[in-house]
Amino acid sequence: MPGQRHPDKTTLSVYLTRTLMQRLRRLAAERGETVTTVIEAMVTAQTRDVVLTPEDYEQIAQETRGAQTGRKSGGKSISKAG
Repeated sequence: MPGQRHPDKTTLSVYLTRTLMQRLRRLAAERGETVTTVIEAMVTAQTRDVVLTPEDYEQIAQETRGAQTGRKSGGKSISKAG
């Protein structure tokens, strides 16, 4: 159905300074990409070496199944150690 997100996707909300947001828009425009695509590339590059556990993959699968059936499944937060 048009307008619906893929069940394997989730929303990320962040607060950025107006200057940083404008830089991000400018970068996306220069690349001919969307802001989302630029952010996905940045996050992918920064998390490339993070190893997920079988439990992580099971959580992802559970959340995806919940999204497919229209339920919201509560994901657990992971705090930064340190």
